[in-house]
Amino acid sequence: MSDGVKITAMIDRYKALKKNVVERYGKIEAPKDKTRFPGNLSSLSDDEIVNWLAHYTEWQVYAGVQAGEADADRKVAESLYKNEKSRALARLAGDKKVRKFELDADIDNDPEIQKLKERWQYHEAAYSLENSYKDGFEKYCFVLSRELTRRLKGEEARFRKDKFGDQEDSKGYDLLNNEEEEEAIT
Repeated sequence: MSDGVKITAMIDRYKALKKNVVERYGKIEAPKDKTRFPGNLSSLSDDEIVNWLAHYTEWQVYAGVQAGEADADRKVAESLYKNEKSRALARLAGDKKVRKFELDADIDNDPEIQKLKERWQYHEAAYSLENSYKDGFEKYCFVLSRELTRRLKGEEARFRKDKFGDQEDSKGYDLLNNEEEEEAIT
């Protein structure tokens, strides 16, 4: 089997695997709305924050799937490049008594090797970009979740105060104002 046929077979196996995963889980589509993150969270109602959280969770899932696909593409491209470079190195090393760095320079000038290296670099960049979007959406979700939790904690404290009167927890923490009470020194 020639090197070109081996590479084509490897790519075909990868495409079949990718298709199998999509068939199993379904294609994750990008959310339709591409709005910007809301600037002033304190001006939003709880329902609006929940809606934003759902929106960015949807984007986070989508970006995560895209990053996973980009990671797989990157690994396949890297493998193809390194395998082909190793084969070329073995072919050239058998013909010449030269140092490895000289062989590397000859191999890197080969147009086929250059294409594989460019493909690998492209997929490296795509993975980095997809992963950075996923991380950004994750941070948006974290901020929204934290804001919602902060509000709910305040509501819980107000409920407890209305139901049980002025209450402090066992550590002197004011449940309504979220502040520690200073202990009186006697």
